[in-house]
Amino acid sequence: ENLMDGVLPSEDFMEEELASLRQEHELLKEKYENHPEVLSTKIELKRVQDELERLRSFFDMGERDVLLEEIHDLRNQLQYYTDSSPAKQRKSLLLLTYPSERSSSLPLNTIPEPMEENLMQKLEHERTQWEEAETKWISLAEEMKAELESTRSHAEQLKQELEVEKKCAEELKEAMQLAMQGHARMLEQYADLEEKHMQMLANQRKIHEGIDDVKRAAARAGVKGAESKFINALAAEIAALKVEREKERRYWREENKMLQAQLRDTAEAVQAAGELLVRLKEAEEAVAAAEKRAAKAEEAAENSRKQMEKIKRRHEMEISTLNQVLTESHLPKEAEKCSNNKPDVARSDAEETHDIDDEKWKEEFVAFYDNNNNNNNNNNNNNNNNNNNNNN
Repeated sequence: ENLMDGVLPSEDFMEEELASLRQEHELLKEKYENHPEVLSTKIELKRVQDELERLRSFFDMGERDVLLEEIHDLRNQLQYYTDSSPAKQRKSLLLLTYPSERSSSLPLNTIPEPMEENLMQKLEHERTQWEEAETKWISLAEEMKAELESTRSHAEQLKQELEVEKKCAEELKEAMQLAMQGHARMLEQYADLEEKHMQMLANQRKIHEGIDDVKRAAARAGVKGAESKFINALAAEIAALKVEREKERRYWREENKMLQAQLRDTAEAVQAAGELLVRLKEAEEAVAAAEKRAAKAEEAAENSRKQMEKIKRRHEMEISTLNQVLTESHLPKEAEKCSNNKPDVARSDAEETHDIDDEKWKEEFVAFYDNNNNNNNNNNNNNNNNNNNNNN
């Protein structure tokens, strides 16, 4: 009300609201941290973690392995004493002493002869002691094993309890988050209600101002009695209509803004569609030009292929003529070999004709070779041009 009346500035009002919200947030946070269930859960979780750490350290120290190694050593010693020879047994028994007889043990050279007769009895007695010790160690190992199993089961139970506590903590955290979200929604609803309340106060103030204006106008006109009541009712109705009209004006103003925004979006979409159509048209023209170039390239390739076939046929014909010339050039040699009894004049004539044929063959071959080279060069140039056209 102070804000609507103009007594309290909007900045001070926002600062006060922000300070109150921060204070409420701190109170909720402190309440969550000092909640007894949360504190008990944290303490229980710390205790379970300490117990689990102690059990892990116990397993890491390897108590069971140490006990098993000691039992194995004792068994080896017992096996050594039971399986050794009588002489070694005597020497070992002479060296062994009981805890109560350590101070009264005698050296080996001072042992009397009658004592050697009792060595077997002492050996049996010591064997029974070792067996008793072994049974004790075995029972101790079994007890340790049982204790280990119980500890392991207790650790599993503690682990399960820890999982349950974690689940409870997560559920509690989710519940607190839901509560905070609900509180935030309540604050939002409160802000909306406060805004609506301010709007209603503004509307009510406008109605009262309209009524006061009508009353003042009626007072200036000198209206009294029942007419004043009618004027008051009419003034209230006029003020309500003014407020309703103001609401409609705001509504249509917002609707006009929305329609203008939609119109701008539609214009941008139409412009983008026009640009897209232009690009599509350019792409179609480029595709048509590429197709024309491809058709020209195919036509050029077909022409070059036909030229190659013509050149190939011409080459085959020239090769056949060359072979014929070669066969004709070999005929004078065969005739010369067959006519060995002819005079020297005929031989010289044949040689001259052979030389003339050789000269003709060489001239024809040189002309054919030059023509073939020119054709090959032309074909290479045509192929290079076709490749360049295809690349373009």
